[in-house]
Amino acid sequence: MLKDSVLLIKNQKIYLNFIMVIAPLMNFFSSICFDLYAPSMPAIATHLSVSTHLMKNTITMTMVGFAIGSLIFGVFIDCYGRRKTLIPSMFAFIIVSSFAPFVTSITQLMIIRFFQGMFTAACSIGSRAIIVDYFTGQRFIIAILYTTVAYGFGLMVAPFFGGYLQYYFGWQANFYAYIIVAFFIGLVLFLFLRESLPPANNRSLLKTVKSYGQVLKHRTLLAGIIILGIVLVEQLIYPTIGVFLVQVNLAYSPIIYGYSALAIGCSYLVGTLINRLLLPKFSPGILVNFGFIIMTTATALQLVLALWCELNLWTLALPIMLFNIGLGFIFGNIIGFCLRIFPENAGINLAIQTCYLMLISAAGVFAISSFKIDSVLPVSLIYVILVLIQFMLFKGGIRHRIDHNFNK
Repeated sequence: MLKDSVLLIKNQKIYLNFIMVIAPLMNFFSSICFDLYAPSMPAIATHLSVSTHLMKNTITMTMVGFAIGSLIFGVFIDCYGRRKTLIPSMFAFIIVSSFAPFVTSITQLMIIRFFQGMFTAACSIGSRAIIVDYFTGQRFIIAILYTTVAYGFGLMVAPFFGGYLQYYFGWQANFYAYIIVAFFIGLVLFLFLRESLPPANNRSLLKTVKSYGQVLKHRTLLAGIIILGIVLVEQLIYPTIGVFLVQVNLAYSPIIYGYSALAIGCSYLVGTLINRLLLPKFSPGILVNFGFIIMTTATALQLVLALWCELNLWTLALPIMLFNIGLGFIFGNIIGFCLRIFPENAGINLAIQTCYLMLISAAGVFAISSFKIDSVLPVSLIYVILVLIQFMLFKGGIRHRIDHNFNK
């Protein structure tokens, strides 16, 4: 009997290590859904004979689908369980994606991107829900930071590989890549993922929906969600605007854009990893302040370069790289704070967070896409405005609560 107990503990440790891998992998997938095909947007716009403005809005449509999917699958995850929601959504994503290489109009592509975003939402919510199910204390914070690193890594490598796929195989190859990655993750979940929602926690659909009201009334949570939503807007500025500035205005190839996006993504990863190393020595509140100092420095540098230098790849990308290091301090600490507010309603909490994040991001990207931007100055002004909003929300609603919440 003692031997069986030892084996059970050992197997549980192995499974927890599996969760520590699969949860970040799922979040990685949710991030590449947005910008893997970014290097192909000019080519798709030419193929479909549409304006760059309409092409940029395919990212917005993905975010809207993600937001709606969050509300739907957040309920399903708390009602029917993690496994029963995640596996069907992954294979539904594959079916939808298989139509993308054959589109003949921008309307068809918009619809496909909407449903891609919707089914990806289940993966994003599920990755964090299973972390809430299995981890507490310091290990919970580490697991959340790993999922944050994975998200940043996805944003980092997706345009890089997307650029190569576009250059050598054409724009359709990026959508085939979506199918391959989704199939792999769906198969791993099908073979190894256990149901982590206890039967006693299963609730009726009506009771679960009613829980939305309690979460929506929490003002501090909403302040954190707005900050996180703006982080996503800031991360998507380069895939949305930069791809056209680099490939159209500066006449570089998709591969060069991919390398620049890789460098910018690496900077976010560096910021997240530095934050992880400093976490045992500094409180989350102090680390968030570090992040704002770095972001303010980056925006000041960007303004100086915009006023004194002509547009080139360095003046465009270098300040954004520094800015993204600061974002690495912001995202992991704020999202960890938000997740701890309603642990008993993990699916609902995550659903509302993700929905608001995507709606804020969609509105921000849509607004940015509406302007014709052909220099660094408008880009720098956008960053200045966004950072000011984030800083005011942090000082007004979260600063004095974040450390107490992490020490629970």
